[in-house]
Amino acid sequence: MLTLCHHRYCYSDVALIDAEETMPLYSVRSTGVLSCRMVKFDEDWNVQSIYYLYRKSYLTYWNCDCFQANAHVCVHRNIVGLFYSESKIDTGWLYDSINHRWERPFNDPVRIMRQRRAK
Repeated sequence: MLTLCHHRYCYSDVALIDAEETMPLYSVRSTGVLSCRMVKFDEDWNVQSIYYLYRKSYLTYWNCDCFQANAHVCVHRNIVGLFYSESKIDTGWLYDSINHRWERPFNDPVRIMRQRRAK
């Protein structure tokens, strides 16, 4: 999987990353008791894709509507598990899957102050 971290080039598990790829940020909102919607953003906060995840009961694994869901290599299942374990569903928090860190919500006062200082 080719992605970009915050550096121009970055090594991943298998390849040297091209700088034209974007760093994905994920947000998760619940759509029901056993379902949720995951939104993937690029660095400019544009929506790249939306995934729907669901499960039949609390004891079963997550099903995803992405093209890799049937191959059991779906990264979205792991990410939604992180959101649930950290209690960040429906909070606006974003997960940076490249650097494995949490980003503050869009309307968070700390994020707004950092953006103002950067300008």
